[in-house]
Amino acid sequence: MNKALLVIDFINDIAHPDGRIATTADHVMEQNAIAHANEAMAYARAHDWLVVLIKVGFDSRYQLQPKGSPMFGRAHQLGALSLCDSGTDFHADLDVQPGDLVLAKPRVSPFYGTALEPALRGSVALR
Repeated sequence: MNKALLVIDFINDIAHPDGRIATTADHVMEQNAIAHANEAMAYARAHDWLVVLIKVGFDSRYQLQPKGSPMFGRAHQLGALSLCDSGTDFHADLDVQPGDLVLAKPRVSPFYGTALEPALRGSVALR
């Protein structure tokens, strides 16, 4: 099978109420988004799809951070989205499994600067 499920940005800084830029955390809770993501991942795993968990994050010096970005431009000032701390850990309620592919992205698009495209192309041959 050559299908994949992408689960994007369910990280503490964004999806947890105590996150540093948790403006969407209330929406995540109201929509029961993590439970729905878990259901989708369970379905994907049961059907042998590639499950890809993607998170936005930057190195400790924020070298790849787009400083002019309306979404991520102030992350360094807030100490948010650092791959060096728990802010970019996936939300504790998200069912992350050892066989899942985990990627970090430095922009909104999960394709920019990541191994997503080769992973998707490679999964066709692997499955």
